Amino acid sequence: MPPRPAPRVPTPSLFEGRTAVQPDEKLKLELAPDELSMRAMDMIAPIGRGQRGLIVAPPRTGKTMLLQKIAKSVLANHP
Repeated sequence: MPPRPAPRVPTPSLFEGRTAVQPDEKLKLELAPDELSMRAMDMIAPIGRGQRGLIVAPPRTGKTMLLQKIAKSVLANHP
């Protein structure tokens, strides 16, 4: 079988030239009325689908627990 030329790969566009897509669907995080941390996040800092976030806090303040609660809420409310 004769060798074939490699397919041409298009050059990627520059990051600056791309269009930003804003989150348009709100993710509900509250699972139960007694879950205050997720309820507070829903009211104070709601999260949208496709949104990025940054959790900054000193060591041993519950960042991992907060991320686990967010993951459980998203899994339960938005399967």
